[in-house]
Amino acid sequence: MMKRRLAGTTAALLPFIFLALAAGDSAASAGEIKVHPRPSDNEVAQANKLIQAVLVGDAASLQQLLSQGLDVNSHGKTSLTAYQAALLRGESDLARFLADHGARTNAPMPPPARLTDTLFHAVATNHGPGVAVLVEQNGKVLFEQGYGLADVPHHLAITPQTKFRIGSVTKQFTAAAILKLEEEGKLSVADKLSKYFPDFPRGDEVTLHQLLTHTSGIHNYSAKPGFSDQATNSSAPEAIIASFKNDPYDFDPGTAWEYDNSGYFLLGRIIEKVSGEPYGDWLRREFFKPLRMSSTGGQPSGPILKHEALGYGFGNGQYTNAPNWDLSWLLGAGDLYSTVEDLGRWNEGVFGNQVLGVASLKAAWTPVRIGEDQEASADTGYGYGWAISRFRGSLEISHSGGIPGFSSFLMRLPRENFTVVILANSEPELPGVEPRPLAHLVTEIYLGQTLAPRPSYEANRSVSAAASEAVLGA
Repeated sequence: MMKRRLAGTTAALLPFIFLALAAGDSAASAGEIKVHPRPSDNEVAQANKLIQAVLVGDAASLQQLLSQGLDVNSHGKTSLTAYQAALLRGESDLARFLADHGARTNAPMPPPARLTDTLFHAVATNHGPGVAVLVEQNGKVLFEQGYGLADVPHHLAITPQTKFRIGSVTKQFTAAAILKLEEEGKLSVADKLSKYFPDFPRGDEVTLHQLLTHTSGIHNYSAKPGFSDQATNSSAPEAIIASFKNDPYDFDPGTAWEYDNSGYFLLGRIIEKVSGEPYGDWLRREFFKPLRMSSTGGQPSGPILKHEALGYGFGNGQYTNAPNWDLSWLLGAGDLYSTVEDLGRWNEGVFGNQVLGVASLKAAWTPVRIGEDQEASADTGYGYGWAISRFRGSLEISHSGGIPGFSSFLMRLPRENFTVVILANSEPELPGVEPRPLAHLVTEIYLGQTLAPRPSYEANRSVSAAASEAVLGA
């Protein structure tokens, strides 16, 4: 089932996947110059313990470890030291503490590509589903790679050209289409739903603005009992709308916020009504072709696409084939497929003002407010198809997606002109394969020394048993 995936990440997950940078082997090219000779197992163990203390912000444990004689300059297999980990994570107080205790402050930082490669090798194997990742800044691709398998039985590897279902990342394309049609004078976000669906209950109380911002109160059809079973069979749009149009509203339009796929399904249908074209065809003509997004489109029924990833789920220690939803059930809420390369092109087009005008983008990236001053969410605002938040002091504009077998995250730090795209073919995800926290870890690998520091001593951040085992090699 499509889920809202915009909240903060689990505290225990970040240390687990970040510690892989110290403990894991890098798949660096044979010709790469090593910063240090290969460390001994004892040195790696020391580095891991110190880095673990840094990651949980535990100054007392860090001091205790140093008092026991651990080498403050020990480094893991990627050459990362505790001091460098503190710099990347924005733990400025701990970095100063380590420097005061003899940490070398001028040692070269391991190359970010090496750290990123090590990270993803640690969370995705060559025997199961995995991820594709792209990192881009100022229009230049800094890193792109695939890990794991797109098709496990046939042992087909994931590459940057692998097509994934992107779930709710689709919503920003739907929102952009509505705003494009508004720029062309063909509709207005102030229009009432009843203009397009005259018989929709209370349709004269609901605006397109409310559909875009999840404030309409229309009940979320994908949360209804039995939806997952229904979604494995194709259905006509009007039949799908009929399945939820008479449900009681969750709240009066405009009075609250609740993530709602029904609103975006209706918006997809409105795009078709106004343009006179199928949703996917209009997007292809207006957005995909101009931006050279040749591997993005509406998901067809029938045979799988060339280079398409199959979806898997994880539970009880193993992965299984995910339910195969017929994406006719999702339309503007989540029916697109894409690649990390194409989504990188999309971000460059959107943030380069090639898709929408400045006024439309301002509207899309303004968090909706309920009443006079209450934001839609305490930790993440929501505009039109994009989530607006802060990461380490920088504005982040992003969206995540999750449907059976697939999870995704597309983010942009506008000030830094920095994009990360992560697409995975598992949902529920394999341990450690959670696109949003992975994207944030990658961001810290590339930009951690320049982003705002974290608050001083956010002590006692929890570390999972899996993290401890990863650190100590258990």
